[in-house]
Amino acid sequence: MTTRLLLGASVAWGALATAAAADVTPEEVWAGWQTAMESIYGGYTAASEEMNGDTLVITDLKVSTDFPEGTMSFTVPSIELKDNGDGTVTVTTANEYDGMVSIEEDGQTMDMDLYVRQIGASMIVSGSPEDLTSTYSAESVSVGLDELKADGQTIPNALVDITLNGMSGTSNLQETSTEQAYQVENIHMDVSMKNPDTDDTVKLDALLNAVEVTSKSEGNMAAMADLHQMASEGGTFSFDGGIAGTDITVSGVAEGSPFAVALASGAGSVSSGLSDAGLVYDSLTKDVTATIEVNAFPQPIELAIAEYGTNATIPVLPSEEPAPAAIGVALRDFTMSDALWDIFDPAKILPRIPATIALGLEGDAIIREALFDPAQSEKIAEMFEEGNPPVTLDNLRLSELEVTAAGAMITGTGDLTFDNEDLETFNGFPRPEGEVSLRAVGLNGLLDNLGQMGILPAEQLMGPRMMLSMFTVVEAQDTLTSTIEFLSGGQIKANGQRIR
Repeated sequence: MTTRLLLGASVAWGALATAAAADVTPEEVWAGWQTAMESIYGGYTAASEEMNGDTLVITDLKVSTDFPEGTMSFTVPSIELKDNGDGTVTVTTANEYDGMVSIEEDGQTMDMDLYVRQIGASMIVSGSPEDLTSTYSAESVSVGLDELKADGQTIPNALVDITLNGMSGTSNLQETSTEQAYQVENIHMDVSMKNPDTDDTVKLDALLNAVEVTSKSEGNMAAMADLHQMASEGGTFSFDGGIAGTDITVSGVAEGSPFAVALASGAGSVSSGLSDAGLVYDSLTKDVTATIEVNAFPQPIELAIAEYGTNATIPVLPSEEPAPAAIGVALRDFTMSDALWDIFDPAKILPRIPATIALGLEGDAIIREALFDPAQSEKIAEMFEEGNPPVTLDNLRLSELEVTAAGAMITGTGDLTFDNEDLETFNGFPRPEGEVSLRAVGLNGLLDNLGQMGILPAEQLMGPRMMLSMFTVVEAQDTLTSTIEFLSGGQIKANGQRIR
């Protein structure tokens, strides 16, 4: 629901900030605004459009848009576009206006009546018709709930308010490109709900500090919601966001039992981009902490992560030539409080050192069908169901592997190519060729500790140790290595010994 509200605010203000940057006179601003609304939202309505001296006044402007699960619209009671007489235009909108979001999924409906409120808002449009800049600032901009209905029934005591404080930025519009940069001192989110059929409640209070966002797009603005169309037409899009830190608390009652969760994080960043070369995504968050209080545990549970990140590179357009692809995830230096450790290791047998899980895969993929084309969605789904996926791997590299936990560490690298014409050798899977190298430190010690804890009884330790002896060689005390080779004839060797 919060995502929908933020989207609604973005749509409402995006219509004003982007379209208003259409020219340097009120009439030309309005003409450009109309073109943008037709292109992005498919249309608009306005009760009146009248010049009052040097000011063009628009009343009851309504813009709406459809998305797969429903519709969304916002109505602005009044907008004034004043000619400043110096080649610039001042845009003033009503301090409060209304919106509506309707969602229908799996036969259930949800209707939200929204408000948007702004304090101390100011926008000035300058430049030339071909290269315009809008400068915007506001003490605060809020979006929230006036009323929430589920299946036609009003949900009492439902509160959602998202306020952006100290907002400022610029938006540049040229004929085929837009560029925006905004800064927000902080974003405060206040959400509370109560189940009308039970006593269950939930309350969220969040503060996001020093948020910065920049974006740039080139190409057809109407195609921005369709990744396939935008990339096919040579369009590009990039987004970069940063935040200094967050503080979030969630509390309430679930099935009669109170709970409370406190989350915090340090600096974070996210970036994404789209072009005919593909879709890229990268995110990183540092210093994440969580404190959880529930009746099931006598003491608060504390968790911490020094760093968490994900990345992906996904080809968008079909081609017979391989295109770069990648995926990665890293969770570094994870720790938890002794209260949680003691549940499964009360004797403190395992080393309670920070844990890390990091995996990075890179390679090249061949996209045979338009994965992101909405018109092809049913065909794509059928291909996966039939075991004929529209994506095949040409090569794959294990660029990073690290698993560190409970006194053991496994690392590795690898490089494989695939023969997609040979689907018989490995029962429908393309035949690989190359090698993967692994190194394990402290693995035998971990097995000993698990046996001491009773998780792996002594009689069951023989199997894992035999597997290790078959597929690894001893490098040093409790340090094992293994090199797995995939040969051209379909053979597989482990440390020089044939196993297939």
